[in-house]
Amino acid sequence: MDLKNPFAKFNKLSSPPQAPLPPGALPILENAEMLTHTMKEDMMKAQGATGAGNEAPKKTPFSETIPPPPLPPNLQNNNPQPDVYRESLEPKHSGVEAVPTPSEESEEEKQKLKIFIPSQKRNLSASTVILSIVLVLLIAGGGLGYYFFFVQDQSGEQVAVETPTPTPVPIPPQPIPIVEPQPEPTPIPEPIPEPIIEPTPEPIPEPTPPPIPQPIPEPNIPQAAAQLDQTVVIEVDVLNKQAILSKLSLENAKVAGEKVAVRYLIKLSNASEKKFLAPKEWADLLELKFPANFWQYASGVELIGYKSGNTWRYGLIAKINNKDQAKDMAGNWQNAILTDLKPLYIEKTYTLPTKPVFSENSYFDFYKRYINLPTPDISMDYAISPDYFVVATSKDMIYSLLAKIKSR
Repeated sequence: MDLKNPFAKFNKLSSPPQAPLPPGALPILENAEMLTHTMKEDMMKAQGATGAGNEAPKKTPFSETIPPPPLPPNLQNNNPQPDVYRESLEPKHSGVEAVPTPSEESEEEKQKLKIFIPSQKRNLSASTVILSIVLVLLIAGGGLGYYFFFVQDQSGEQVAVETPTPTPVPIPPQPIPIVEPQPEPTPIPEPIPEPIIEPTPEPIPEPTPPPIPQPIPEPNIPQAAAQLDQTVVIEVDVLNKQAILSKLSLENAKVAGEKVAVRYLIKLSNASEKKFLAPKEWADLLELKFPANFWQYASGVELIGYKSGNTWRYGLIAKINNKDQAKDMAGNWQNAILTDLKPLYIEKTYTLPTKPVFSENSYFDFYKRYINLPTPDISMDYAISPDYFVVATSKDMIYSLLAKIKSR
């Protein structure tokens, strides 16, 4: 067998070489004859069983006995003890001997090759002993815990340990010592506590009940200066011109009829007071102006309204006590009367002429003066009788008022 090329035999039997294979690929054998052999066949062939027995045996590393090196002098022993772990071996002949086959080996030679190793005694180490003790203690503790926590609790009964009652030892009687009575100590007088004077609680004032609002009595209606068709109350809660004129317009819408003369009373009514305004109060609110001596001759002045169709005209009625003095006062006021009484022209104002000139006439026992501005439906007419002073802002109004006053 060629050791350098163990596959030489296979190469000869295989098919002729083919093209080189890529790296890592397995060779492809086609129609190759595979020969196999066992190790036993190889050993018999090596020992000459197949005709090679005449060849001289080759030397092997274990074919010769190599003696051990000599011991130092101090360790040499004249009577060496036999080695219990080895058996004596017979010296082998020098030279190379043929290796006997397995069938030719004798029983004696097999015994020579055996090595007897005595069994060692097993010794327990300290760690093994400690672990065994700990394991035993754990098992015992687990058993006791199971008993106390499960077995004893389930039974619900505990073993009562009865303690034996000791027998009392009789004590011999002792003589009673005679104790002489000691004088009682003089008690220390306790200090007399000062009396605690509690302050007299102040009386709690009872809450004053809120005053009960008293209803404000209604004022008496002033007496009329002249008997007219209706009396209308203009009730306001604040004193100003705009409030009076707004309420005046609302009350006029309620008046029904034709050629109706209305007497107006202006009343203040709120949470604090209720009263009818005096002539000077409502005259100032409406910005009406009068001569200083007017209030000497006139009393009970009233605001008058007159309805004719869908239009309203306004004027004044007052009672007097002296006709001649009233005529003199009106004559002196005639140049300024249009300007002073201009607030009476509420719905329709007048056109002031360049040179106003009053005309004069009479009606019943009234002395009458007038001026058209510029037509009779808007005019300034005033009339004076022994008992009345009348002012109107249209011709129809002055005649209607004088007729009503005279007939009543």
